[in-house]
Amino acid sequence: CNFMTSGCTWIGPLKELENHTKSCEYREVQCAQCGQHMQQLELIEHEETDCPMRPKPCPYCRTDVPSEQMQAHVSDDCSEAPRDCPNGCGSHPMRQAELDRHLAVIGGDCPLTELSCPFKPYGCSFVGFRKDIASHLEQYLVFHCQLQAECFVELKQQTE
Repeated sequence: CNFMTSGCTWIGPLKELENHTKSCEYREVQCAQCGQHMQQLELIEHEETDCPMRPKPCPYCRTDVPSEQMQAHVSDDCSEAPRDCPNGCGSHPMRQAELDRHLAVIGGDCPLTELSCPFKPYGCSFVGFRKDIASHLEQYLVFHCQLQAECFVELKQQTE
């Protein structure tokens, strides 16, 4: 056999050499997934346990992902993987859809999301955390009423 130096011990008639060579477990083959070269006898184990491109199901979304890309998939792409709030509010880890709702400007509940004052259209320049908005509104109630009154007067003057 042409692969005797690689470990093949086959000995047989010359007329069977071509058939043997095509199926010899010591012949060099290439992994179809990653392109690595190895002996045929190593291919199955490589494909099942070692190949960096072998598909593995994501533990969260069950999508098949190449093994070497699993960490990046879970941390960046998987919509089902639990994520911490990027604002560091200490909420429990949540899926991406829940995190999007948590961080939403309107209807969100993250106390550390930065928001503009709801009176911004009238001229209030306050920007602060969601947890501080109620206090700001209470503390600047008169100021916000003045801003609205000024806008109302200006609109009234424009219509006259």
